[in-house]
Amino acid sequence: MKLISKTLAASVLTLLPTAPVKADVYAIAVTNFHAEGTKKLGSTLGQLATKVLKPGDRVIVLDGTAREKIAEFLIPDENRFNSPKIRFKQLKKQFRPIASYQAKRRSNPSSGDTNDHLSFFRFFGDSIRASYPNEPVHMMLFGSPVQHDPRQPGFSMRGAVFPNDGHFTVDGYTSPYGVADRQSHFNDTKLHFCVANEDLQNLEYEERVERAWSLYIAGLGGTLATFTRDTSTCVQRFLDKSDPQREFLLNPEQKRPVMIKLVPSGQSKESSQSPKANAAQPQKRLSANQAGRFLGTDIPVNNGPALNKVGRLKVGIRWDCNCDLDLYVRHKSETKPLYFSNKKSKLGSFFKDWTSSTKDALSYEFIEFHKPVDAQDLEIRVNFYSGKVRGGPKGAVRIWLDGHDGVWEMPFHIPASSGSKGQNRNSANSPHWVHINPLQVLRLSSAQNH
Repeated sequence: MKLISKTLAASVLTLLPTAPVKADVYAIAVTNFHAEGTKKLGSTLGQLATKVLKPGDRVIVLDGTAREKIAEFLIPDENRFNSPKIRFKQLKKQFRPIASYQAKRRSNPSSGDTNDHLSFFRFFGDSIRASYPNEPVHMMLFGSPVQHDPRQPGFSMRGAVFPNDGHFTVDGYTSPYGVADRQSHFNDTKLHFCVANEDLQNLEYEERVERAWSLYIAGLGGTLATFTRDTSTCVQRFLDKSDPQREFLLNPEQKRPVMIKLVPSGQSKESSQSPKANAAQPQKRLSANQAGRFLGTDIPVNNGPALNKVGRLKVGIRWDCNCDLDLYVRHKSETKPLYFSNKKSKLGSFFKDWTSSTKDALSYEFIEFHKPVDAQDLEIRVNFYSGKVRGGPKGAVRIWLDGHDGVWEMPFHIPASSGSKGQNRNSANSPHWVHINPLQVLRLSSAQNH
């Protein structure tokens, strides 16, 4: 009797309808301002087709500059399309207009003057998002993040200008960045912004621009999941459907839309250039990630562990003696370290070789990694190059890690009383060198320096 009951129950369960898997929409937008993205469009679509798509999913390729659709294809909701090879064949059938677009961009690479993302986002919300209101949308945009519409010069981001938070609380008639009348425009839409390098003067301005686009997309009901100049990382995060690495909150005190110009380092205030010629509401400067400012004595030092160990980061040193210390940082994937005689690599750059450090906030020697790296893959060493110091020089190493507030700092001591001119570089026990564990600096390891 028990056997019959179990058999009957299994039969009933078999007859019950299974919940359909929710289809996704994948949108890729290319523009005149990101040649690498256009070049990698085919390989990106190939990875999407073979590794990510499932039956029922839709792919849309868009020209973000012209605000028009280049191609669209659907993966039929059939079991045979669970095969990556068959999905790839489906892609190839639709690839001709994409190849034509790529050829057109190669023959006419001029980017023109207009970089109007605001109009493109309105077009996307009105057409693509509105056409598929129930499906999650994953969008990747290759382009410059510096908004510029010649018809509205007062709202351009060119010249290190960015919108304050007041723009994201009003409607589209008051400001082109306004979202109050379109708060559901990007519902369940995740944007991965693959950023062109040319127009971002420094990391401080990059932070302001990222914050502006994050608040704008959030105001539309969507999410800015990625904002990076590393194209490979951006593509991978799109394929992985990654969540945001950080989020920004609106400043409730900024109620009136104002465009703010970031003044050069060393000046004390930001200037305003409101379309209505009203005074700006000042914002606190985010100085820790600008050039070597993370080495300044006014930057807060973290005492707790870092949230992670992967990201764009900087390593720098400070010291007070009248002597010359040199910083060497090598990533395990590279044969030579970054230092004063090897200032550039695929991953990063060396900045400033000061022959003495003072307590001035802008005295520094540091290395910046432009692409995300894992801190545990770094070898950090400091050499006492020249000078004489009784008892040996003392200093501090600092690490700035993208996505975190403040910096991490750890003191070091080199026991030698005079410099070695960079000799004994490969000696693990030389008194002229100190080896520093980056995970210990980030409070992620208790290992001691040696």
